[in-house]
Amino acid sequence: MNSRSGRTIALIIAVSMTAAGSRAADFDALTPLPQGFYGHALVRAGGYLYHLGGIGSAEGVFAARKTYVTPITGKARIGAWTAGPAFPEPIFMHAAVAANGFVYVIGGQHFNRGVKISPAVYFSRIGADGALADWQTASPLPQGIFLHSAAAWNGALYVTGGWGAAGLSGKVHSAVIQADGTLSPWTELAPLPEAVYTHATVQDGTLYVLGGVINGGSQMDNGVYFARIRADRTLEPWQETTPLADPLSSHSAAVVAGRIYISGGWTGDAATDTVHSAPIRSDKAVGDWAPAPSLPGPLYLHASAAADDALFISGGSNGSSYQSTVYGLAVATQLVATMVISPNTLNLASQGKYVTCRIGFPASAASAADVVPASLRITGVNGAPVAPIPAEDKPTSLDDDDGDGILERMVKFDRAALQAVLQPGDARIQVEGLLSDGRAFQAEDTIWAIAPSVKSRSQRVLGSSPLPAVPVSSAAALGIVSKKGGRVGPDARTGVDFPADAADGLPVTVTADGEDDPAELSRRETARGKKTLAAAGPAVEFGPEGATFSKPVTLSLAYDPDRLPAGSKEDDLQVHYWNAGAGEWEALASVVDKPARKVRAQTGHFSLYQVLTGAGPAAGPNIPGLAFDQVYAFPNPARRGAAPTLHIEASQADRLELRIYDIAGELVHSAEQSGPAPSVDDGSGRGAVPAFEYAWDASGAGSGIYIFVVTAHKAGAGSIRTSGKLALIR
Repeated sequence: MNSRSGRTIALIIAVSMTAAGSRAADFDALTPLPQGFYGHALVRAGGYLYHLGGIGSAEGVFAARKTYVTPITGKARIGAWTAGPAFPEPIFMHAAVAANGFVYVIGGQHFNRGVKISPAVYFSRIGADGALADWQTASPLPQGIFLHSAAAWNGALYVTGGWGAAGLSGKVHSAVIQADGTLSPWTELAPLPEAVYTHATVQDGTLYVLGGVINGGSQMDNGVYFARIRADRTLEPWQETTPLADPLSSHSAAVVAGRIYISGGWTGDAATDTVHSAPIRSDKAVGDWAPAPSLPGPLYLHASAAADDALFISGGSNGSSYQSTVYGLAVATQLVATMVISPNTLNLASQGKYVTCRIGFPASAASAADVVPASLRITGVNGAPVAPIPAEDKPTSLDDDDGDGILERMVKFDRAALQAVLQPGDARIQVEGLLSDGRAFQAEDTIWAIAPSVKSRSQRVLGSSPLPAVPVSSAAALGIVSKKGGRVGPDARTGVDFPADAADGLPVTVTADGEDDPAELSRRETARGKKTLAAAGPAVEFGPEGATFSKPVTLSLAYDPDRLPAGSKEDDLQVHYWNAGAGEWEALASVVDKPARKVRAQTGHFSLYQVLTGAGPAAGPNIPGLAFDQVYAFPNPARRGAAPTLHIEASQADRLELRIYDIAGELVHSAEQSGPAPSVDDGSGRGAVPAFEYAWDASGAGSGIYIFVVTAHKAGAGSIRTSGKLALIR
C-alpha cells in the first residue's frame, strides 16, 4: 500500500530483523573478476557468488560465454574466482536467478550469427562444492527479450518487462521449477502498470519493480511498484509505492536484511555512484529511501547480489571503461521496525492532540504484548537527533485492529511536541523502544509536514532515457537513441547516425553479419553474381530488424580496397540492402569516403547492408588456364588452438597472395606463396591434385569468424580472386 494513501490508522510498526540503514560501513574492494564485464549477471546461492556472461573488456562478445564462481569467505568477503562451464553461445543483457539448487539464465542478447534477442533459458545444477554442472536448456520464454529483470520465490521464476520484437514490454511471466531443474511452460500474469526496461526486480515474498525506462523507451522513471505473490504463485494487483529519489536506468537492486538497496545506474547524463536503501514495511509497501554508503566510483550495467548481511557489486561501466572490480558492503543487522505514520500529512499549524501508534510483530519475532510502552521515544528526524519525545502513558490497548490475526499494541505521542521539531517537507521520523525481554528495536518512516502555504509534494519524476552506445565486440555495438538523435557503432567507420526526432528510446544494435548457413550465404552470393557485384566489406546487420524511422538515418559501412576485384573502382562502391524476401541486393544512393575507407547511405529502415561494387565490370577477368577449383579452410571451425589450413587449387598460378580479415573487415594476417603448386591428396577420393596449402598460426587471434581472400597471379597473364570464411573457437 502507498505510504501516502492517507489511511486513518495512525502508525503501524511491524518488527523484523532488518538493517538500520547505518552509514558506518563503506564498500570494500574484493577479489576482482578476470577482466572487465558489463551487461552480465551476479547471483548468490548458499555460500557462493556466480558471475554469468556479459561483454568482456579483453575478449569482447566472446567473453559472454564465460562463467565464474567464488566462495563467500566472511561478511562481505570472497575468495578467488574459478572458471565454470561456458554457455553454448555468448549471452549478455540477460537476467539470472538462483533457486532450488539451480542457477537460471534467462533471455538476453545472444551472439549467434550476429546479435539476436533470445527467448532461451539455460539452467545448471549447483554441486555440493558450489561448482556448476554443464548448462541445459529449459522452457524458453514466449518471446525473445533483453534488458529485462527476474526474481525467484517459492519454487517459481518471475520475469518482468524488457524489450522484445514488439518493442517495450510490460508483461510478467512465471514458470514453476521442476524437481530436475527444468521449468513448466511460462504463464502470463498481471501486467505491470507501465511497460519498462533497464529496470530492476527483487522479491521478499512480494515482487518489486524499480525505476527503468518507460513511455515507449523515451523516458526514465523513478516509479516503484509491488505485487504480493499468492500461495498459488500468481500475483495480486500491482500497487505504486514510495518512488526512488531520482529517475534511474541500468541500475541494480538487491534485498539485504529486509531493506531494498539500489546501487549506481544511469541518470540520463552520466553514471552515478549513489546507493539508497529503503525498508520493506509490514504491508509490503516500500518505506522511505535513505542514502547508503556510495560506491567507490560511478557504475551502470553492473550487477549485484545479496547475502544475509552483505551486499556485493560487480563489474559494469563507469561511462568510459568496463570494470573488473567487485565490492562488498557489510550491513549491520539489528531489530528494526518499519513504520506507517498517520496522519502521513501533518499540518504544522494543526491543533490535534496525539499521533497514534500501533505496534505489531510477526509471530516469529515477538509479541505485541511484550512492548514496553514507557520505553518508546521519538529520537530523531531526518537522521538528526532530537530531544526524546516519550509515548503517552494513556490510552493504550492490545487488539487486532487490521484483522490480520496479529495483535497490535496501540500507543500515542504528543502531536504538538512532534510538530515543534519539524520543518515543512519530508520528515523521516525515528522511533526507539524496548521489549520486555530487554531487546531494543527501532523504526523509521517518512511523513509530509506542511505549513498552511505548502500543501503539495512531488513523487513521480521522469528523465531522459538514452544510454550511450557501448561496444559489444570489435564488430558490434548497442545503444539507446533518444529524440535528440545520436550515433551507434563499434568504430568510426561502421555505424548509424540518427538525426533529431528520427527515433525515441529505440535500442539499436549494429553488428557485422555472422551468418554461417551455407544455403543463405549461397543465396546471397548467387544474387550478387546475377548483377556482377562483389563484396568490398563485411555485411552488417542493423537492428531491430525491420525498424522504421520518421526521418532517414545515415549508415556508414567500412570497405577494404584490397578486396575489390580487378577492374573495379572505389568510386563505384555502393551500399546495398539485402531484400531477403525477393532474394535481391538493392543499391542505395551512396557517398564514398576514400580517405576513411567507408561508404555512407541513407535509409528509412533496418536490415542487412553491405558495400558492394557497382554494376559494371565482372568480378574478375577470364584468364585462359587460370581458374580456381576447390578453395576451403580445414579444420573449420578450428577448435582449442588448432591451426586452420587454407587449401587452394589454382594449378596454373605461380604466386598466391593470402589475406585474412576479422568480421569487422580489419586485416589480421597476410602471406604469400610461390609456385608451382605441389601435389596434395586431400582425402576426397580424387587422388593427388596440384594445390597450395597454408597453415595459419592463429594463436594470437580470438574466437570469431574470419574472412580469407586469395589472389592468384600468373606472370604475363593477370590475376583472379576468391574468398571464404573460417571460424576459430577457443
